[in-house]
Amino acid sequence: MADANKPARLVKNAIDVYRQDFKGGQLWQRLVSHFKKEVKAEMPFQVAALKGMEVNENFPLSRLFVWATVGIESTEEMLHLDIDYSSHPNFKRKYIDGYRFSAIAIFPDFQDDSAESVLEESEIIEFDTACKRLRFSFSVNRNVRQYLVCLKLEGCEGGVVCLGNVVKGIQIVAAGVIQRY
Repeated sequence: MADANKPARLVKNAIDVYRQDFKGGQLWQRLVSHFKKEVKAEMPFQVAALKGMEVNENFPLSRLFVWATVGIESTEEMLHLDIDYSSHPNFKRKYIDGYRFSAIAIFPDFQDDSAESVLEESEIIEFDTACKRLRFSFSVNRNVRQYLVCLKLEGCEGGVVCLGNVVKGIQIVAAGVIQRY
C-alpha cells in the first residue's frame, strides 16, 4: 500500500536526522504497518498510537532506563515534556560515567507532506549527582495539529557522548494532538 508509505516516510525521515549513529531496528516496517492499518480503516493519519514505540527494537531505551513518569503538557503555543526519575540509567558498562537526554519534538503535517522537528538536549549528567526533573520545551507553530516526542538517551565517558548502539536508546514517549481553542 503506497498510501501508507508516504506518512511512514515523513515520520521516519524526521526521526532519522537524530539517529545517524543509531540505525536499524525495523522502524520503517513498523511505521508502514501502523499507517497501513489507518489506510485500511479509512482513518486520517494519526501519530498518537506511536507512543511507546522503540526507534530501534534491537536496542530499546527501556533496557537502559526505567523512569517514574513522563508528562506532556500541550498548549496552543508550547509543548512541554517533563521527565521525573529517581535512579540513574544502567548502561552495564563500567566506563560510562554520565549520560545525556535529548528530546526530539516532531510536528508532522500529513496534508502538506512536511514535518518540522526540534531538538533539545540536557547537559551531561554525571552519576554522582542527584536525579532531578528534566523539562524540555518546544514552541508550537500555529499550523501544527499533531506531535510526537522521542526521548534519546546516550551514555557518556569523560564528558563525551559514546559511540555504539549498546549505550543508546530512543523511544517515542509522547504523541498526540495539539489542543486548539
